[in-house]
Amino acid sequence: MDYLKKFKILIIAGVLLSVLIFSLHIYSSLSTLKSIKSNVLELGKFIVSSFEISNRFLFINNEFGRKKYEEFIKQFSSNKSIDNLIIYDEKGKILFVGKEGDRKLERYFPDETEIKEDNKNFIIYHRMERNFGAGMMGMMRMMRGFHPTPVEHTFYMALFLSKSSYNYFKKKMISDLIQMIILYIFMILILGYSYRYFKLYAELSSKINKMEKNAEMGKFANLLAHEIKNPLSSITGLLQYLLDTENNEQKQDILLRVRNELKRLNDMVNDFLTYGREIQLQLDNEDISEIISEVIEMLKYDIESKQLNIDIKAEKLIAQVDRNRMIQVFMNLILNAIDASKTGDTIKIAFERRKVKIINNVYETVKTDKIFDPFYTTKTVGSGLGLSIVKKIVELHGFRVYLENTDPFIIVLDFENGG
Repeated sequence: MDYLKKFKILIIAGVLLSVLIFSLHIYSSLSTLKSIKSNVLELGKFIVSSFEISNRFLFINNEFGRKKYEEFIKQFSSNKSIDNLIIYDEKGKILFVGKEGDRKLERYFPDETEIKEDNKNFIIYHRMERNFGAGMMGMMRMMRGFHPTPVEHTFYMALFLSKSSYNYFKKKMISDLIQMIILYIFMILILGYSYRYFKLYAELSSKINKMEKNAEMGKFANLLAHEIKNPLSSITGLLQYLLDTENNEQKQDILLRVRNELKRLNDMVNDFLTYGREIQLQLDNEDISEIISEVIEMLKYDIESKQLNIDIKAEKLIAQVDRNRMIQVFMNLILNAIDASKTGDTIKIAFERRKVKIINNVYETVKTDKIFDPFYTTKTVGSGLGLSIVKKIVELHGFRVYLENTDPFIIVLDFENGG
């Protein structure tokens, strides 16, 4: 499973790296886009500034100044970055046009320079103040100390700066980002499916290894149980004979203890045999609540000896099961709950839809990942095969058994699927 964890870390690192690269690409593209816009607007500001300067000397003589102004406008309008340059007065009348074929203009009268934009252009609107003097004669008279009253005029400039390079880069940026997103999604899907199949492979490998291990242990347990079973039966028979013929109470007490230990050993051997042999199921429709009631009745002495309370909320639950095997399942589970409980505790058995939960208190640390492993037990006695046998029988039916919680201890039998 280590390689699966490493692969998961690799996927996470790859996704994070992809997000970082994508973020850097967006940042770089937006910076470039901002730079292009800034350069275009700087050009526009330069042109506006040029017209401000020209405005100071080209109108000294109106007729001459007008021609020079037209030449000046057409010269700037020939620049590929400029779509048009239009000058209009405060009444909206167009005075100068850089490109005669394009006179579409939204009249706008700003108090200072303002920038607007549409799909094709950045539009710089600028207000220009012009003070007309009295011509060359007026200037000569001004030099002699005569100051004529100037005539004030206000003009407005609309400079249309092309967004072609800006729009081209913007479209290219969006196209690149879409391609990157599609590529990253495709990559994440491939990595996701790869991880899923790796995980499935790891789980199947683990299950196969576990099955092989359990099969070997089952063969060994079966062989060992058979070797022990025959002499154990002989010893039990001889012990029973001694009990029947012995009159000394002290010796009888010792023999009874030996018989109890032999019974415990015999139970362990039977567990080995059950775990090791192939189980054949005789399926029929049975009411699970009736099976549980029967098991509780069979364990009545064990329950009463520890003064335990059985809180059962039974519902009719019909499932196709082997009745004897299911009795063995609930016998093991409820016995485990009895063994784990202290005097006066309550064991709850709850039905939820097609699930049965056995709930009890535990007072020892339980390794949740090992409770269904063969030979795992927290008790000082027992084979540690009880829950392994439960799992084997339940899964042969096509059902599930699992640990839901440890405090309190909850074992769940899920009858949702299967027979």
